[in-house]
Amino acid sequence: MSDLMVRRTDPGEVVGPAEPVAAAARGEWARHVEPVVQSLQARFGSAVEPELIRTEVAAEFAAYSAAPVRDFIPILVEARVRSRLLRMAGRGAVL
Repeated sequence: MSDLMVRRTDPGEVVGPAEPVAAAARGEWARHVEPVVQSLQARFGSAVEPELIRTEVAAEFAAYSAAPVRDFIPILVEARVRSRLLRMAGRGAVL
């Protein structure tokens, strides 16, 4: 998600880049965020901070807010975040 991206979630509410976690947590994806976070935490264990996983998952869900087909979005989110975390770990980033 771009730092310049701004999207509307509810009429009159503008969500900018500083709020993807809160927006996903209170939006339509709220019930899907935690299962994906838990699955990724099980995969990465203590190698990745839980808050980093939660932030990445919420930001990825926010990127799909306008998707017309939504059935497989939790699967796509998990795969994309897993891939991103693996790339970060491969570059030696502190996770």
